[in-house]
Amino acid sequence: MVNNNPTMFAPAERASAKSVMRDAEILQTAVFAEHVVRVLPFSLMILNWERQVVYMNQRLMDLLHASSHEEVLGKRPGELLHCIHAYENNAGCGTTESCRECGAVRAILKSQKDKVQVSEECRVTSTSGDAYDLRAWASPYTFEGRSYTFFSVEDIHQEKRRLALERTFFHDVNNTLSPIVGCADLMGKARDVESAAKCASLVQWAGRMLVDEIESHKRLLQAENKELSVAISTVQPLSILREVIGLFSQNQSGQDRNIVVKENSEEIEIATDKVLLRRVLRNMLKNALEETQGKEEVCLSYAREQSSVVFSVHNPGCIPRSVQLQLFQRSFSTKGEGRGIGTYSMKLFGERYLKGKVWFSTSEEKGTTFFLSIPITYEA
Repeated sequence: MVNNNPTMFAPAERASAKSVMRDAEILQTAVFAEHVVRVLPFSLMILNWERQVVYMNQRLMDLLHASSHEEVLGKRPGELLHCIHAYENNAGCGTTESCRECGAVRAILKSQKDKVQVSEECRVTSTSGDAYDLRAWASPYTFEGRSYTFFSVEDIHQEKRRLALERTFFHDVNNTLSPIVGCADLMGKARDVESAAKCASLVQWAGRMLVDEIESHKRLLQAENKELSVAISTVQPLSILREVIGLFSQNQSGQDRNIVVKENSEEIEIATDKVLLRRVLRNMLKNALEETQGKEEVCLSYAREQSSVVFSVHNPGCIPRSVQLQLFQRSFSTKGEGRGIGTYSMKLFGERYLKGKVWFSTSEEKGTTFFLSIPITYEA
């Protein structure tokens, strides 16, 4: 048994390479296990008590592009999937604070503890930046007095993505259509030209917003499929912050809210994709407004830092730790099932396409700030 590392969740202990090989040899003689692993039409692995792979089927080998069993044996599931948290410390998969929210680790531990079959959903972000929505399945198995776990993951990202995109799209479009319908009704009741003109202006604004919503969802699909191309133009930070606020000024979520821009005396011009930048900033502001009430202040600002510009959106609220650990993961949302696009798209657009960095800070004393840092000069 090897245990030289601390853990923040699951036990860090690992079986030695010799023990892993012994388990692999033992399971080769288990007719039932060998038959099940071979005939099931999906990737399957058998784990030892330390959550390490000691047996696997050919489908898993093919999925991982592994040429030999030795490449897989002894590793934990998150390490095979190249989960970003599997490399945060030397103890590996299952031992970081973020692993507390991982459905795969929880399923394995519960199956071991209660001797029952367990299924949980989990979200994995790989070291290459790819996002996976998975359903993890764990079931206990005993052979020759030794305890093992049958473990498999099913890719459900198409199902989750479709649901999240549909519900988010319908939610956003419905919010945009509401003022159009309302203004159309008012236009029919308008008694003077001035009132009718005001309603017409609002309908025009809402129509542009609707087109923007549709285009945004189209771009998100293109981004996820790695088909999105950027269109670089010159942008002034203060101008785009005011533009983003303007998008909310006539929207229900932004009406009667205390949104301010902290002005910067330094005039800067940046070369970037204006539409994508606006989308990221808009999501940052939308997220902040959802976490504030009444006249609580939401502050937008920007500052030059060497060869980059850092945008920030601050609100006085504090994000719970369990939520912090899952932010930026696709399909994760505090707004209910079928949501979970906003913070994920911030990261996707801001980092993969704008060549920047997206992060946040939060505390009870200072509130929550989301940051976007992008280069002043875009380099393809």
